[in-house]
Amino acid sequence: MKKIYIFITVLTVTAFLQANAQTKVNVTFAVDMSTHTGAISDSGVHIAGNFTTHGSSTINDWDPADPDAKATLIPTTAIYTVTTDLTAGDTLLYKFVNGNAWSVPGTEIEGHAGNINATCGADDGNGGFNRLLVVPNFNAVVAMQWEMCAAAPVALSVKNENVVKPYFDIYPNPSVNTSTISYSVGTKDVVRVEVYNALGQLMNSDAAMQTPGSYTNTINTSNFATGVYFVKLSVGNNFNVAKLNVVK
Repeated sequence: MKKIYIFITVLTVTAFLQANAQTKVNVTFAVDMSTHTGAISDSGVHIAGNFTTHGSSTINDWDPADPDAKATLIPTTAIYTVTTDLTAGDTLLYKFVNGNAWSVPGTEIEGHAGNINATCGADDGNGGFNRLLVVPNFNAVVAMQWEMCAAAPVALSVKNENVVKPYFDIYPNPSVNTSTISYSVGTKDVVRVEVYNALGQLMNSDAAMQTPGSYTNTINTSNFATGVYFVKLSVGNNFNVAKLNVVK
């Protein structure tokens, strides 16, 4: 009987650990520097944020001098990318840095020019704003324009079990009267934005044929009751869903 009890205990503990395991995903951050009017630092473009806190095994917290925080330039473009692993569901704070330090002359810190603000960022306590990312539960590519809330006009997609999903941001979230979704389209296709309530009822729908580029779509939530809603972005036959909280 003791052996049976021990076996059951082991199974119970194993099941508990599996149920509570944190999902790790790979996220590639990209920044389009073509909107930047100045020179690119000799030190290159870096990313800084609370990466270690949210599961990164490669990038240290708030350290643009970390070699693993340096972004790589995609040839023939002005886009720099860096990839790391993160814990799905966590809310990451980050910003891009033109340079590799906080106070060295020539270093430009994103979020202090006023283009990134409370509509898509969080106050960093130093007169600027950090970007926010709710880490998805699948591998993702997040591409943004330097010092802007808008997504970069490049083909963005994420992969999960060989299904291509379009990535998008929603801000502000929670929403009071309106929220904006920001996304990009890589090929000409029909783009549809749908909002569902927690019962699966369609609350709002909008569709249009769109060519490659970056777009925003405003969702009117003024008539929505307080609660949880789901925004579905479809590009052709591929789609992605994100949660939107509405408060009154």
